[in-house]
Amino acid sequence: DLAKYQGAQFPDLNFDELTHFSRHQFFFLTSRVRSARSGVRPQVSGTCNPDPDSWLREFIDWWVGPDGFPIPGRNGKLRYFVRDRDEIIWADNPEDLPRKINKKTGKFIRPKSVTFIRSTVYDNPQLCETDDYISFLESLPKVERERLLLGNWNIRRVAGTFFKEEFFPDVAEAPAEAYENSLWYWD
Repeated sequence: DLAKYQGAQFPDLNFDELTHFSRHQFFFLTSRVRSARSGVRPQVSGTCNPDPDSWLREFIDWWVGPDGFPIPGRNGKLRYFVRDRDEIIWADNPEDLPRKINKKTGKFIRPKSVTFIRSTVYDNPQLCETDDYISFLESLPKVERERLLLGNWNIRRVAGTFFKEEFFPDVAEAPAEAYENSLWYWD
């Protein structure tokens, strides 16, 4: 219910599981980030698990390689963006972005900075030593394991990943007993 945050002011806004928020919710709530009197530099942060169908996957695309895993050399690198209506325009330097002017004040609208920092359960050695969490993650089906344990942003369930061709070898002819009292069908 975004309406209840209409007049809110947050000097610090933190999202847990950012992929569970819509793009609209995220940008609306970030519009509430200001700290005129608090003395705190306003900032927004979020944590998440990979979700290839989330708006966030597209938002962090520059930091993620074609294999779905974060690109090591880009981890933590700062980038800048401006929004022109719903389009996000990115650059490595704020000076390289189109200059947008606030029509009411006539002042330049400052670009926002963003970074993406990859982290997995293996970055928490204490958790790895004292908990069975990793073994639980390792026991998940492939798609969930790749996302939650390894941090793959591209993997998703697709046709052909359950039944594999090698499960059904070619045979010259079916054994005679295969035809007795059996029903065969396929889709």
